Amino acid sequence: MNLLFTRSKKKKKNPEGFGFMASMEEMRQTAMTYYKTVPKHVKKLADEFFSAMDDNRDGKISLHEFAAFMSEQGYDAMNNQSFFDQINKNKSGNLDFEDVITLFYILKSGRPLCGGCRKLIEGLYFTCVKCYYENKSFCLHPKCFEGGKYVHHGHAEFLDNYALLQRQKGLMATPKPSKFSRFKHSFPAQVLPHRLKWFPHLTP
Repeated sequence: MNLLFTRSKKKKKNPEGFGFMASMEEMRQTAMTYYKTVPKHVKKLADEFFSAMDDNRDGKISLHEFAAFMSEQGYDAMNNQSFFDQINKNKSGNLDFEDVITLFYILKSGRPLCGGCRKLIEGLYFTCVKCYYENKSFCLHPKCFEGGKYVHHGHAEFLDNYALLQRQKGLMATPKPSKFSRFKHSFPAQVLPHRLKWFPHLTP
């Protein structure tokens, strides 16, 4: 059995059933941990990040405010209601402060969207090797990759991000010749936006 695509029976809250190592809640906790442990002047910048999105100063971010901010800052790939709903924890239709800090963490960490279903990838993913070497990015959820639920220029060479990382570190044993041996390996570079002043302060 190929364990990579085995559905998790324990994580029933995950509608995709992938059993990802990193859930949205874990990303939220990580984001808030950063926020709570950074210096006061960095927290002030975080408040400014929230305020920049909150046009009417009501302490919450509507879909309209979110869309306007994401468009202005050039985050077009994530400027949609599906992504908005993913980060909206209480499903109220408005983002609160923790939702926005989670958004910042997602942007900072370079987490990709799936090229198939267009949803945020919360854990393991496959990336197109050819696009990587052309300084582009095309990533897929395991389910979308396995089921061929994507359109991508006929490129067929994909590797998961953990295998790429292990290759780079030299921790993966040299495999026997296989259909994958022709692939070149290196960890996909994350494209980090630099529009926001407090990005550099959250580097672990």
